[in-house]
Amino acid sequence: MKTFDNVLQDLNDNLIGKELPSISGKARPFSISELDFNERRYFINMGGKLKSRPFDELERIWQEMTSKPAVHVESFLGGSGSSRNQPETILANLPYVEWLVVDGKKNIAYIDEDNHEYGTIKQMDEDLASDYTEAMHSPRPRNPILDDYDQPDTDRLKGADNILLYGVPGAGKSHTIRAKYCNNDQRMEVIVFHPDYSNSDFVGQILPQANGEKVTYEFVPGPFTRILRKANDTPELYYYLVIEEINRGNAPAIFGEIFQLLDRNKDGESEYSINHPDIARVVYNGDSTRPIKIPSNLFILATMNTSDQNVFTLDTAFQRRWHMKIIANDIAAAEHADSPILDTGVTWKTFCLRINSLILDSNVGMTSSEDKRLGAYFVRPRDIELMDGHSDEAEEHNRFFAEKVLKYLWDDAFKFRRDALFDPKYRSLEQVLVDFQSKKRFSRFSVFKKGTFTAKDTSLTVNEEPDDTAVDNTNDDPTIGLTATAEKE
Repeated sequence: MKTFDNVLQDLNDNLIGKELPSISGKARPFSISELDFNERRYFINMGGKLKSRPFDELERIWQEMTSKPAVHVESFLGGSGSSRNQPETILANLPYVEWLVVDGKKNIAYIDEDNHEYGTIKQMDEDLASDYTEAMHSPRPRNPILDDYDQPDTDRLKGADNILLYGVPGAGKSHTIRAKYCNNDQRMEVIVFHPDYSNSDFVGQILPQANGEKVTYEFVPGPFTRILRKANDTPELYYYLVIEEINRGNAPAIFGEIFQLLDRNKDGESEYSINHPDIARVVYNGDSTRPIKIPSNLFILATMNTSDQNVFTLDTAFQRRWHMKIIANDIAAAEHADSPILDTGVTWKTFCLRINSLILDSNVGMTSSEDKRLGAYFVRPRDIELMDGHSDEAEEHNRFFAEKVLKYLWDDAFKFRRDALFDPKYRSLEQVLVDFQSKKRFSRFSVFKKGTFTAKDTSLTVNEEPDDTAVDNTNDDPTIGLTATAEKE
C-alpha cells in the first residue's frame, strides 16, 4: 500500500508540468508547477497564474481514501469550487486512483493498481464500482483492498486516556512521550500551548480561501479535529494528540466545549458527546449532524513544567480529568551524567546533585522549591562538551552552559538567595558569566560560594591536601596547584 510520501514523490516525478483533466469535466485545466517539500506546499499554474496550496489537504484526502472505500471530496473538505476540484483532480490523475459515482455524486477511490497513465483519469469498472459502493454503505466503511494486507481486527482499540506528564524543567517529559507512547509523526499531532493560542487554533476556524477571482469561507480543521478524524477512521491503531507546555496557555479556554469530552469511560471513549457541525463534517465524511466523541484509540498527552505552574493555573476540575504522571528527575540515568562540564572535570551528575541539594536547603519553607531543581536533561550532552580552539564557533559553543545554566540559577532558582550559591562579591549576572568564561578548568567554579565545589569533585589531579582543595575565590589564579589529566593549557 502506498504511503503519502510515495504519493508526493509520484507527483513530483510524473505530474509536474502535465495538464490535468478533471473528473467534473467543467473545471478549468491546470498543471502542477512545483512541490515545495520544505514549506509543504504545492504550486499550480492556471492559465499563467500561479497559486499555492498546502500538502495537508492532499494528505487528508489520501488518509480518507486509504481507510474508506471512496471520498466525495466536496463533502469531506467542506468546500466547493477550486478548493475541492484542485486536490481532487491531482489525486485522480494518479494511475492507482479512479473515480466512481456513489449516490449520484462523483467520488475518488484508491485501488492500489496502476490502471491508467499518469496525467489521465479513469472511471471505475462497473463491477468494482459496485463493490466499492456496497462497502460505502456498510456500517463501518472500509476500503476493500485492506483485506489484502492482513489488516488486524477492525474492532476499535481501547484504553486510550488523557495523560499529563509533569516534572522539573529538563526531566525528560517530551522524551518520555516519544520513547514510551509514540514516535510516528503520521499518528501524532504535536502542538505547543502559549498565551495567544485559542480555541479556534485548536479546533479549527472558518477562513477565507481564494478561488480564482472569488473568495469563499471554509472551515479549516485544527490539530484536534485532524487527529480526531484519523483516529476515527483507523480503529486498529492508536493516535496521539500531544500538547506541550499545557499550562503556558489558558487550557480551559482553549479546550472550550471539548472539555466535556475529557471524561472517559472504562474503554477510553468519551462518556459524553457534543454537537459541533464543522468538526462532524470533517470527521464523519460530511455528516454534520453526528455527535462528537473522543474514540477509545485516541490518547491526549500533555506536558507541564512544574516550575511554570503560576503561568496559567490548571483548576481542579480540569486536572481531575487527566491521569497525572510525574516524570522522576533521574539524573544518574542521563546519557551524559558522567560527562565533564567543559574543561572543569566536574561531571553533570555531580553538578546537578550538588546544586539541587542546595536549592532544597536554601529554600526551606517555599512550597515550589523542588520545582526549581535542574532536570537531568536541562542541557543536552553536546551542550557541556568543550569545543577546542579559538574560533567564533568554539567561543559561542563554550558559552552555552554558562548562559543557560548559570543564568537560570541566578535569575530563577536562587533569585531570592543568591548568596547561598554565588560568591558574595558578585552583584550582577554579567560579572558571573564573564568570570566563568574567562577562567579555565576547575577555576571556572570560583564564581560559586567557597566550598560549593572542591577539587574532590573533579577528575583533575591536585597537589594539595584534600582539606585545602576548595576553590579560593580570593586568589587571582585558583588553578595554582591543579594539573589537568588532559593536555595542559
